[in-house]
This record gives sequence, structure tokens and C-alpha cells, in this order.
Amino acid sequence: LRRDLHEIDRYEMSDALGRDVLLVQGFLIDFVSGTRTGERAGRTEYGEQIWYEATVVLVLRDSMSNEILARTMERVRVEQLAGGPRTPLTAAHREAVDRWSGLLRARLETLSELSGW
Repeated sequence: LRRDLHEIDRYEMSDALGRDVLLVQGFLIDFVSGTRTGERAGRTEYGEQIWYEATVVLVLRDSMSNEILARTMERVRVEQLAGGPRTPLTAAHREAVDRWSGLLRARLETLSELSGW
């Protein structure tokens, strides 16, 4: 996520609280995951599906007063087709994290355009 936030021109990363500093909080809530296996042909499995679903929440707060300035919430499902039982799950995990962090970046860009920040 930190890498994605650096790509937004309107924001600058800060580790300190202060005037004109936004506190950005991203949450994954109601996280669900599962697999679905496709048809079998002999001993080989085809079409094993790995999926993740979560509600992605983005909250922007004033860092001095802790007042909520904006909040977005969206339900997102990420599906990854695996090549079979030997495919590592790390690729599917990475896809899910990249998709969710990209969504947070997109919402930050939209909010900054709407607000004129």
C-alpha cells in the first residue's frame, strides 16, 4: 500500500501529525476466502478457483482533531484461477492485496479531486 500511495501526486507521505496532515486508515472487514474445484479428467484437476472477498473501508481523518473528513466502503471479490493443487497460494494472496491497495489508492485520488485538495 505504501508503494501505491507514493504514486499519488496530490499527497506526500508523513510520519508526523500536524496542520494539513491527513490520517489515512484502510481496513479489510468481513474477510472470507475459499476454493472451488472444477471438473476432473482422470487424476488431473482443471479450473481450481481461489477467491477472497472483503469489505474495503477507507477513512480520512484530520490528524489534529481526529475528525472524520471522508469515508468510503466497498465490497470486493478477487478470484484467482490456479493451475492445480501444486500452485502456491502466494500468487493469489498477492493479487488480492494488490487489488485492495489499488482500490484504496483510487478512492484517495477520487476524494482529492472532489475536495480540491
